[in-house]
Amino acid sequence: MADNITPVLDSEGKLVKEVISENTPIEGTAIKSTNQDSGMVLTSDGENGASWQESSGGVTDHAELTNVTKDQHHSEDHASRHSEDGADEIFIENLGTGSVVLNEIAVSDGTGGLTMGLRYATSFITVFRTAGVAFPNNDSGFCHLGGGGAITSTEAFAQLKAINSKIVSIEGYCSNGSGTFTLRKNGTDTALTGTVNSVGRFDITGEIDFADGDLISLAYTSGVNFTIYGIQLKLKSEVV
Repeated sequence: MADNITPVLDSEGKLVKEVISENTPIEGTAIKSTNQDSGMVLTSDGENGASWQESSGGVTDHAELTNVTKDQHHSEDHASRHSEDGADEIFIENLGTGSVVLNEIAVSDGTGGLTMGLRYATSFITVFRTAGVAFPNNDSGFCHLGGGGAITSTEAFAQLKAINSKIVSIEGYCSNGSGTFTLRKNGTDTALTGTVNSVGRFDITGEIDFADGDLISLAYTSGVNFTIYGIQLKLKSEVV
């Protein structure tokens, strides 16, 4: 033992305290104990002393572990333990713990994990499916929903009752002119609106919630020679 270290032992020969002279490094210093049990660790007694304890008395706080890889720290049998009939089998009904939304299920988050969410089916409400609807120049009104290609200045004639769903886009094909479409809910404009001013397919996107019985309508404002083919509303309805 180094000359500058003074051991202090208890009545059983256990080291309880050591005194090191000031500014003396302790690297490389060996401490020998009369305790012959292997696997014991030198543990502070909280009062500037120490004693030999079972190894379980060492680091117990997970956050204090250092230089330990995940494979060293954890058993490497997670796959078998969590599989069917394993020691810690995972049940799908337990994955919803913490979810407070009715009918939520575990769905892919697109990155290899899971998130809780509702499952939706996609469908369409046909507005026009005719050879082409030429709107009056510089006009405004409402499109009849159902495919006939008619327009009206009276909104009540062009409304449909909704089911519990989300309307997420107004889609179609413009062959000429320009105009604006706006989705309406219970006679009021929604945020799902957009201007069509070029030839080709258009897709006005957003997400508007409708409850059972809400009224859906589609308003238009036309410029000159505004002509549309095959317009439809895309919606997502909850699958239960």
